[in-house]
Parts: sequence; structure tokens; C-alpha cells
Amino acid sequence: MKNFDKDSSAYKAVLLGIMCAICGLVLSVVNSITDPIIKEAELAEVKANLEIMFPGTSYEEIKDFTDESGLIQSVYRAKDQGVVFKIHAVGYNSNGFTFMTGIADDGRVAGYMVLEHGETNGIGSRAFEDDYISKVTSLNAGDDVPLLTGATLTSTAVKTGIEAAYKVFDAVK
Repeated sequence: MKNFDKDSSAYKAVLLGIMCAICGLVLSVVNSITDPIIKEAELAEVKANLEIMFPGTSYEEIKDFTDESGLIQSVYRAKDQGVVFKIHAVGYNSNGFTFMTGIADDGRVAGYMVLEHGETNGIGSRAFEDDYISKVTSLNAGDDVPLLTGATLTSTAVKTGIEAAYKVFDAVK
């Protein structure tokens, strides 16, 4: 068998393969160490947001739900209080925004909060300010979600998301 010359393509290919294998191994070890930490941090964030909707209760994630709109990302049952929905909708910004809404067992909107958005400041972002939040959280089942002049796309997306939540709420309550 011929000795590998350090300048040969075969030598460089074998060396590159060994280095890739070592890097892959190191990445998998780092991933196995950090993955549980990342998942726990995500769970803690979700729990903190849920606690804002219905404080002082326990939550159970409902994984078996049907959402024809495709807007609802996750659903959580607040023991003896209501249901919380994590919703991703698209307003003016094509990346959309994510918000949570809680619907109490009696059908009223018990909470509404934005998790992330890229809507235009002063226009679409008004759908996530205290004045609009108080209007949304005063709604009962069957009430229309108010639209904002100048932020029609964003507030329509909020309305569509909350309507989707009510449809799923009726099925899971």
C-alpha cells in the first residue's frame, strides 16, 4: 500500500473526514448537554405567561385539538378556570405576531397579551397596548373583537385568532 503524501488529495480527504467526525461528535455532546436546559427555559417562559392569564392554578397542555384556521400553536387548560391559547397570526408584517389569549369557563376573554411582534410602531403596535388590551379583555362570548383604524390588518388578525380560539374552546371545554 502506498504511503499517503501530505500534499495528496486522498490524505486531505481522510484528514477532513476525521475532523468532520470529531466536530460532529463534539456537537452532539454539546447538544445533549444543552437541550434539556433550553427546553426547561422554554417551559419556564410558557409557565410564566400562563400564570399571567389565570394566576394561582395548575395547567395541563391539551395536545388533541382541531384548529381549522391553523393559527393556534398550543392550548393549555387552566384547572377550574378556563383555557389559554397561544396564537400566531399575520397582520401588516408578513412575519406575523404571536399572542396569548385566555378564555374563562364562562366564555369571557380573561386575558390577552402579545409574546412577540414586528408590527409598525404607533400603528399596528397599538393592538398590543393597554387601551386595546382592556377592550379585548372586556369581551364575552359572541362579542365582536374591535378593529383599530389605521391598523386594520393587525386588529383583523387578532380578531381572527380570537375567533379561532373560541371555536377550539367550544370543542375542548
